[in-house]
Amino acid sequence: MIYKASEIQEHQLNKLVGQSISFNLKELKVIGSSGLFLKSFINHGNPSNSLELNSKCNIENRINGIVIRSNHSNQQSVLPIPIDDIIEIKLKKGYENIDLNPFSLGYILQKIGLPLRYARYFAMSRYFYHYTIDPMELVIKSKLYELNLRSNGYNYENQLDFWKASSVTSKVIIFDKNEEWDSKFN
Repeated sequence: MIYKASEIQEHQLNKLVGQSISFNLKELKVIGSSGLFLKSFINHGNPSNSLELNSKCNIENRINGIVIRSNHSNQQSVLPIPIDDIIEIKLKKGYENIDLNPFSLGYILQKIGLPLRYARYFAMSRYFYHYTIDPMELVIKSKLYELNLRSNGYNYENQLDFWKASSVTSKVIIFDKNEEWDSKFN
């Protein structure tokens, strides 16, 4: 069920999806996601109750699920999704395009087998390379909802760290368009 931020209290969220994961300085795990924009939303249970498209969403990791906090024109909504209701979460990386100058160290390292995601850091100057990445996409499917969220492609590594540390890790599928492989966390 979608709640307005003023309608739901923290103790009610704790009953639905458990307590929020506390920050531990020893483990340094990510407990919240960076901002994503909602591109599509389907509510199978009640189609009239919906989140606003193009609203900015943050995802909070909880012990027994996730909480999606949406903000559109200062109207805040809260969508708790228990872990048992989540079918799958797909994280799709945008296509990376990098044109390295043949005289740069990054180009040489890439040619001897260093992956592109590491070789790009050895280009030394913006004059030696041109790097772009398409937007990343996050698709969350649950028993009642389907969400399609999008963010800048440069946020992909942050999202990857967040989902690796989340309570729903077993339901996350990673798609990397650059390496043409699919993986599932174990």
